[in-house]
Amino acid sequence: MESGDGMYNMGGVTQGVGKTRQKECRQAGVSPNDCSAYILARSGDRAQNIASILLPTTKEEVAFTVATAGGGYVLKVAGKAGVKVIRYFKSKKELDEAVAKAKRVSRTDTRAGHEPDNDLLSNPVSGRREYYNFNLMSKTEAEEIAAKISVRSPIKVPHNATTKIEQKAAGYAQIKYTWVKDGVKYESRWHTRTLGAPANQTNSWVVTRKIQGSRTQKAGDTEYLLSNGQWVSESKWNNALKLRKQGKETRDSRDILDRGHIKDVE
Repeated sequence: MESGDGMYNMGGVTQGVGKTRQKECRQAGVSPNDCSAYILARSGDRAQNIASILLPTTKEEVAFTVATAGGGYVLKVAGKAGVKVIRYFKSKKELDEAVAKAKRVSRTDTRAGHEPDNDLLSNPVSGRREYYNFNLMSKTEAEEIAAKISVRSPIKVPHNATTKIEQKAAGYAQIKYTWVKDGVKYESRWHTRTLGAPANQTNSWVVTRKIQGSRTQKAGDTEYLLSNGQWVSESKWNNALKLRKQGKETRDSRDILDRGHIKDVE
């Protein structure tokens, strides 16, 4: 499906919306004119919804587009905090272009140092990188991309590895490859840049290993692979994350996270 064809939610049509649905709209703060569009977006496949593609939402929020009298579209989000108008598109063509751009684009950093990836609301500054929006792909297409990316893993991903492809609500794409070899469970996780990461961080890999427990062997601790080939304990990794979130990074903790996010070389 290209450019969101067939995914527009029309506003101003309340016919066919039962009393129960109307009550749901009132509870969500959605006007009668927007009710049918809201219900359609809420009950439909979120991966097929234009607004959710353009704007990451939480489980408590529903994003939907409403046609305007002038032929444009308004992007709205309804949740516990009420209805917010996020963006206005002058025409169907402009909305099509925004969705097409979200499908697969090279994103750019914002002045705040965070790559918005999926929201298309921030101004570009610098640092282009490849980005995939798995929400807009077929299962086959996403699996083909995951297979292509797997060969770039810092450690070899075997053919029998389990692959999990995700488009995270926080606005980044992620692929997990997991497998067990000689009693050790490995996970090689590829992801695009996440909120709070350094502005120069590219798409990267995080690799972990853990010795599996058995009747004769105690399960080991999870360890993280660094770009210099060393492994660090999960406790050190988590402490480094904690210090970063608190704005109290040390040289050692920063080094762990920087080396532990191994650059994806395309």
